[in-house]
Amino acid sequence: MIDTDPIIADILEFADETDDNSSHDCGFWKILIVDDESEIHSITQLSLEDFIFDHKKLQFLNAYSGIEARQLISAHPDVAVILLDVIMESDDAGLVTAKYIRETLQNRAMRIVLRTGQAGLVPERQVIIDYDIDDYKTKTEFTSHRLFTTIITALRSYRSYTELELLNCQLEQRVEARTIELQAEIERRKKVEIALKEANQKLESLVNIDGLTMVANRRCFDNRLTEEWAWLARQRQWLSLILFDLDFFKLYNDFYGHLAGDSCLTEVAQAIYKKVTRAGDLVARYGGEEFAILLPNTNLDGAIVVTQRIQQTIQDLAIPHQPSRVKPTVTISIGISAMLPTPEIAHHKLIEQADQALYRAKQQGRDRYCTHLEVSK
Repeated sequence: MIDTDPIIADILEFADETDDNSSHDCGFWKILIVDDESEIHSITQLSLEDFIFDHKKLQFLNAYSGIEARQLISAHPDVAVILLDVIMESDDAGLVTAKYIRETLQNRAMRIVLRTGQAGLVPERQVIIDYDIDDYKTKTEFTSHRLFTTIITALRSYRSYTELELLNCQLEQRVEARTIELQAEIERRKKVEIALKEANQKLESLVNIDGLTMVANRRCFDNRLTEEWAWLARQRQWLSLILFDLDFFKLYNDFYGHLAGDSCLTEVAQAIYKKVTRAGDLVARYGGEEFAILLPNTNLDGAIVVTQRIQQTIQDLAIPHQPSRVKPTVTISIGISAMLPTPEIAHHKLIEQADQALYRAKQQGRDRYCTHLEVSK
């Protein structure tokens, strides 16, 4: 079964409704007789006295000049047929009126039948070409039978035109309404997409951010290390890792309490996060009171510069730590490693070297850094 577009379905449905109902409307067909001879008016109305088309009788309007006709047409734009004399107050009064109907009023529905009592004065073919009229006859041609046929033909044409106009109008309204609905749906979907994007960002944040310190978590660190190792191996660029933890942090928790310990971890993490400013660098909570800083495109000398900046940051914080065996403020011990990644070496080697350097820094008295080359400060 072929799917039908909703708009096309509406069109077909409305077309069926129009066919069923349009020919049974109540009312009259308005016929405007325009002639400067009153006898023509009387004869025309008498000939069409019992005329009925599509369940409706005729209602006659009478004008005796082009000027009067134009006034009546303006007041009655629903005139179905105008029987229009060509020559009245001027030789082209009827033609002027026909032009007024089509061009000034932009009335395309009204059927115009020109009549003239002076055949040949106005060339029939030229008039039909130059003016949008439906018929052009001499008054002598208008027998009762010919008049009946002409009116029937004109009314059928008028009915078809008005039905088509009505259908077009209704279709335009339906298309416009459908367009508004589609635009609203597009806007709704955009909002849903934005909401989903925000939700995904929040979810990603929950997955990759440490809930306490609000820096990257271990999962995020592991993924980034894997990605950077592979990328920098292809680029043949350095990758450095800084591992550090807070000295005697268990004593800190025992002395100040775990809530104070959490606050201390957060303060340290955020302070260091603000000092590691390159877009590609990563500050992560590695576990407990231990943190990691991943520095792509950075050799050992560059990593030492960052380390010294971190040491100064911790010193400036001056967080009290009375039970510390180093000094009465919070200090950190740091291990640094730097490597040129290669596909043959696992990235875990970088962590092992940094961890060994951190262990050596602790062995040498803490509150210092040590590199994997055993350079101690």
